[in-house]
Amino acid sequence: MEASAEFLIWALLNLPAQHGTVLTKMDARPKFELLRKLLEERPQDMPDGPFGSELWRALDDSREKRNRIAYNQWAMLDGTNLMLVRLERNKTTGAQYGE
Repeated sequence: MEASAEFLIWALLNLPAQHGTVLTKMDARPKFELLRKLLEERPQDMPDGPFGSELWRALDDSREKRNRIAYNQWAMLDGTNLMLVRLERNKTTGAQYGE
């Protein structure tokens, strides 16, 4: 997902990969924000016109799910079944809890 965003950013800015990697060496969230801003400024570059909020909502949701898979802890409790140990942070209190 991030690689696709990077390639699209480079293409929109007409940057070769060796220069593009310098620009897009950042976390996923700012990378997608940069892509969003570029596409909002240049909707004519996209075949279907400007992107709606529904697409960005789906991308944000996918990114959150990907982060849970990539960054949470995994464990094998019985030696055969892999299990995700889900960690969440309460947005109000900041307290962390797990399942």
